[in-house]
Parts: sequence; C-alpha cells; structure tokens
Amino acid sequence: MGIFLSTVILASLFLILGAAFAFKSFKKCAFGFLRSKAAALALVSVSLAWFLWILYNLTDADFGQYKFILMAVFGAAGILSFKYLPDFLSVRGLSVLMLLLLRVFIDSAYMLDETYKCVFVAYCYALVVAFIYFGCLPYRMRDFFEYIYAKPERVKILSVFFAVSAAALFLTALTY
Repeated sequence: MGIFLSTVILASLFLILGAAFAFKSFKKCAFGFLRSKAAALALVSVSLAWFLWILYNLTDADFGQYKFILMAVFGAAGILSFKYLPDFLSVRGLSVLMLLLLRVFIDSAYMLDETYKCVFVAYCYALVVAFIYFGCLPYRMRDFFEYIYAKPERVKILSVFFAVSAAALFLTALTY
C-alpha cells in the first residue's frame, strides 16, 4: 500500500469518527461497543487471523523456524481470551486490529523522502500509543467516553478535532 492511500484511509477514518461523535445517538453505540460480544467476536477473529497470517509469513531471520509454535501459542491465546478475558474484549480486539493497520500505514511511509509525511507519521504514532494504552487498560476507553460525554462541549471539541485532523491529512495526501 502506498503512502497516498494510507493517508487517505486514515483521514477517512478520522472524518467518520468526527461525524459519528457529532451525532448524539453515537453515545449509546460507543458505550454498547465496550462490552459487545458480537464486536468482540468480529474484531478478535479478524485481528487473530491477520496476526497469524503475519506469523505464517515469517522468514528464518525473524524466528521463522518457530513460526508454527508461535502460531499455536498465539492462536490458543486468542481463542482462550473469549473464555478468560471476556470483559472489554471488543476494545482489545479493536486495539490489536488498529495496531496491525497502523503497522501497514507506517511501513508505507518508510524510507520515503516526502516533505510532509511527518504529519501522517505523527498521527500514526500517536494512535499507536493510544491503542497500546487502550489494549493494556481497556476499561480506560470507558473512562474516556465518560469524560467526553460528561459535557456536550467536549464532544463538540473532539468532533472538530477529528474533522480538522482529517482535513490536515487530506491536504497532506495531496502533497505526495
């Protein structure tokens, strides 16, 4: 995937999030997502499949001689998470999926001599930090939603932030 497409996809995700937070009905969806078994099943399954695919394609230089052992261990951990870590599993699944997607995005910018790629990469690394945090402490996403929805001004500010970030990323994509 090229850096232009990666930037446009990230900008589109920000635009969708900004529009979603602008609607008052999104609050119910956001809080419902946190403990949704259907979302957990979908996100963890896709994340697990993607991660196992990455492990399957390891070379010998990257622990490739152990790839089937790694696939068995991580596959079992992913499946057992439904039994032993069901609380906020959708947040964990989203975190892993976003980290895998951000890996592709950051790889698309690697070794390119583009002047404004640092805007795109800065957003990517900020999201990496955020999703590592939410993956380790998934209940903090609930706390984040409670904080945001405590005052209507905060929801508007977050919505505008996502919209402005999307515009900045779209403009950055035009410079490639």
